[in-house]
Amino acid sequence: NYASSFISAIYPGRRVPDVCGLVGQLPNAAYIMLPVPKGSAMDRRRSLIGDETKPNDSWAAFSGTSSAAPQLAGACALLEQYVPGLPPLKTKQILRETAHDIREGQSNPKSGATQARAGPDLATGYGLAVVSKAIKASQVIQRQNVSSFSKLKYQMSKQKNTSSKLRRAIQTTPQRRILSMSLDESTLRKLRKRIDEIQIELNKTLKDILQRLEIEDDIELIINEENFIGKQQGTDFISSFLETLKEVANDKGEINDGRKDDLRERHIFAAESLLKQRKCQEIATVFLVSM
Repeated sequence: NYASSFISAIYPGRRVPDVCGLVGQLPNAAYIMLPVPKGSAMDRRRSLIGDETKPNDSWAAFSGTSSAAPQLAGACALLEQYVPGLPPLKTKQILRETAHDIREGQSNPKSGATQARAGPDLATGYGLAVVSKAIKASQVIQRQNVSSFSKLKYQMSKQKNTSSKLRRAIQTTPQRRILSMSLDESTLRKLRKRIDEIQIELNKTLKDILQRLEIEDDIELIINEENFIGKQQGTDFISSFLETLKEVANDKGEINDGRKDDLRERHIFAAESLLKQRKCQEIATVFLVSM
């Protein structure tokens, strides 16, 4: 009940925290052991309030932002070590998706006393960061990237007529960092009122896609207002490129029977553009390799 949480008054729609570190109890939340200068004022003061350390032992117990922030900074550093070049937004996504959901307790009364509940909430964000799970997830991503690239190189070596443009597209694929625009509070309020309807419609679409992919698992999308961001530059173009490919290819990117003669420069351009934008890469790659 010592956690800080709030909706930013400066950045519209920004909710804090994304994930949380370990949090103790009021009034002092003396919970996480951290090193301090031996015999310092902090060393003595924390001992006097009962953190079970000695006044000159170089240790004191803390909680709150001052200790949660370095915990998460350390987690990010570890992920960067295991997967060099991991984009900041992907790092945040991994920490969110591997966090331990906190369903009980509340945030500090000074920051609203928001109740924790199942799923993402304002009190604890996506939950307690679990670095071991985050590292495993980052390693899976790294293996997938290496595996996908190795398969692509192998397929290209087997294709005598592989387009030289495909090679250039793969070699020049940039590592992009896309910054999302936050939505204003008025838009968020409207979305909150209709979020259940939006989720139902999305799950209908998801069900159709799963049937086409012959996936029988029961899967659903769970969304909340944090999933809605301002449209990124180029989103409409990406959708257009994908539709162009689907004129001659199936959902997997495989060219439909009898359609190779229908291929045009615009289909190749659409696939290469998706690859360069790092969008729908599997579909674009399968399409170009199967030409």
